[in-house]
Amino acid sequence: MPKVVVYDSSPSNALDRPYILYERLPGHSLQSLWATLNTAQRQSAAREIAHFTRDLSQLRSRCPGVISIRNTVFDFKQDVVRVEQMPLSRRCSPITTSYAALPLLAGPMTTRELLLDLAARQRSNAGKMLAGAPVHEHVWTRMQGMIDTLHRRGLIPDSEAFSLLRTQLAADDVLVSVRDEGTVDVTGVLSWGGAVFGPTFLGKQVPGFLLGGGVGGLEAFEEVMGEEWCSVACRLEMELARRLWEVLLNGVVSGSDAFAAEEVLDEFEKVVMVRE
Repeated sequence: MPKVVVYDSSPSNALDRPYILYERLPGHSLQSLWATLNTAQRQSAAREIAHFTRDLSQLRSRCPGVISIRNTVFDFKQDVVRVEQMPLSRRCSPITTSYAALPLLAGPMTTRELLLDLAARQRSNAGKMLAGAPVHEHVWTRMQGMIDTLHRRGLIPDSEAFSLLRTQLAADDVLVSVRDEGTVDVTGVLSWGGAVFGPTFLGKQVPGFLLGGGVGGLEAFEEVMGEEWCSVACRLEMELARRLWEVLLNGVVSGSDAFAAEEVLDEFEKVVMVRE
């Protein structure tokens, strides 16, 4: 990870939005080099990314959300990590002219409790934003049913802590250095603004650029991650759970939002019927 030089989330900074300024890391964007790499080099890069993904997922917390800026170096040395409540998309929050205080610190939760909490918060926000208009109650009821089914089937067990996640990793976020004809080293990973402690199923997905990235890359990645990881990652219920997560973060405040949510719910209910 790059070292942070400046972090400014104040409403009146020069960019008029939160930003982070990092120290420059060595290496070049994997996206800019990928087309020039041979098969062995691509496999090497994929293995490096897999090791990074696996190691990152081993950092766990019972509290879901964003690592708080209220943490100090002393806290980290004592293995204390304060985590703030999982943020919702700005588009689904009620409009306000005042800036809230620091977000609430998160407490210990299970994955089921987190998903239900996000649904409840989004449902409440939708009611405030739409001012009496329909808030798609049937969608929220079906989402709760999906969450309960995932829990009942053991797919989001209460015993599972939250993993530190750097989701939707893009090739442009990975810095690499070519060592030789068969070796590529990862020198850095950028864009940590969206990193959270979240459900482990979010981390069980192959980076999109490896799915169509040429011979060997995907196989090398999956070899490092292992058969059990791959079986969970490829399970349709888990893919639908990841899509549900996006709905829970973005909310349901329009007809198109409701349609997208119902697509996920319809597919999930069909899978459940087949499994039964």
